[in-house]
Amino acid sequence: MGLINAVARPLRIEFSGAWYHVMNRVSGRSRLFKDAICHQIFLEVLSELHQKFQVEFHAYCLMSNHYHLLLRTPHPNLGKAMRHFGVQFTRKINQASKRDGPIFRGRYKAILVDADNYLIQLSRYIHLNPCVAKIVKDPKDYSWSSYPVFIRICCKPEWLYCDETLQRFSSSDPILEYKTFVLEGLNSREMSLYEDKARSSILGSDSFKEKVARSISSTNETYNATGCLELKKRLMPTLNIIIERTANFFVVTINSMVKKKNKKKDEIPRNFAILLAAQLSGRSHPEIAIEFEGLSGSAVSQICRRLKVILGKDAQLLEKYNELKQICHM
Repeated sequence: MGLINAVARPLRIEFSGAWYHVMNRVSGRSRLFKDAICHQIFLEVLSELHQKFQVEFHAYCLMSNHYHLLLRTPHPNLGKAMRHFGVQFTRKINQASKRDGPIFRGRYKAILVDADNYLIQLSRYIHLNPCVAKIVKDPKDYSWSSYPVFIRICCKPEWLYCDETLQRFSSSDPILEYKTFVLEGLNSREMSLYEDKARSSILGSDSFKEKVARSISSTNETYNATGCLELKKRLMPTLNIIIERTANFFVVTINSMVKKKNKKKDEIPRNFAILLAAQLSGRSHPEIAIEFEGLSGSAVSQICRRLKVILGKDAQLLEKYNELKQICHM
């Protein structure tokens, strides 16, 4: 695995062979991509990225005010490639439309993708965007995406890679199986499930996230010390998530957990949340204390020590704690 770079805001992770879901929106949500000229310019710049940076495009969809790309970078150069894309696409569009100024409302969003577990689902998600937007009923009728190429309605440009996705289908007719798989997505909950997961900077299993974090930890570049810490914090559940899921687990209110209480029945959910925060969130004890009324950093330390002793003696309580720990990791 090649060099990995992590930047805090927004998180940027680059390494050789990385997969990404890249997207961006037009400034002001205006309908820029509304004719064949814009579409052609978009494809021309993708071709440039393939030639100059060896970026492999595995799916794309150009909507009226935003785009989606599923791509793989053989080299750790996503940032350079996307800067080139932004400059060249903006220049060419402005020339063609006789306009001036930036096109996109901000920096592109890039989600690092666990291709082993999410490649075909993400490909389907991207290709179904026109259907979800109710522009067409069948994705084959939308010409500004790579789906018609996948099902062999259109010729394949050299920069578009279909085989990696189609090879995930083991039948004698992977194209037909892929087509069936995509159309089944119209009646599934997977689109909304994916959107929930896509709020993160990484779309992947826990083992994939751990692998990425270990890879960053093992690099020798000095600037990675801060980047690695930031990445690990991003991969960990937030304090809010831990508190919310603990409250749901015990069927209590969040207020009953974070407010100072004297009732014994409130202690276990509150103390579970505190220990989980200390073990999972990557936050310091003083930072955790801020979320819980009446606590100091030293009080958080004492609660954690006491609860660990209790868990060591109570197998049933430990089992419950480990179950909640798994829920907080999801």
